Amino acid sequence: MTPEGTYVAFHASREKEPHASGAECYRQLQDWTAHSDEELWLVSEQDKSAARANAGLREVLRATVVNRLRHSRHLLLIVGGTTAEDTDWIPFEIAFAVDECRIPIIASYLVTTQPIIRPFADTDLASYWPPALRARIEDGSAGVIHIPFQPKPVRAAMTRFDRTHFPKGGGLGWISEDAYRSWGMI
Repeated sequence: MTPEGTYVAFHASREKEPHASGAECYRQLQDWTAHSDEELWLVSEQDKSAARANAGLREVLRATVVNRLRHSRHLLLIVGGTTAEDTDWIPFEIAFAVDECRIPIIASYLVTTQPIIRPFADTDLASYWPPALRARIEDGSAGVIHIPFQPKPVRAAMTRFDRTHFPKGGGLGWISEDAYRSWGMI
């Protein structure tokens, strides 16, 4: 395993978000990073579901997650309409990334394609945060950049933020209007 990849965390409820899937987002990320050396690591929704029902499989999967997070530059958290509802894997991934690995989180939102300029003023974004993320934003332990799930902001955040370069703004970091303007998003 190459050190310093990107760990991708995602939660979707097929009943509530039939159009969203981790596999689909992962394919998009692979397309967006095709010409880079970036390694992407994702634990599939199917593996997570299977591990919920099988304690042995759960421990194996947990060890895989821990190993991948320990070798990651950052956690790319794809935030959708049901992310806050996950009470199992997403909270563990967030807690381990922040508390143990001390890596930044790139919170990339499926719920908007618009630039996120002031996450602290956008009350709608907070409603998508799982409690594990909210707690770490509020206590100041997480460094989080908030961006839409769009190719240019995702690539820029993946390139810029790592163990030694955290977003300005602590848990409420954002990309400047000038950057979004240079990408033709404003």
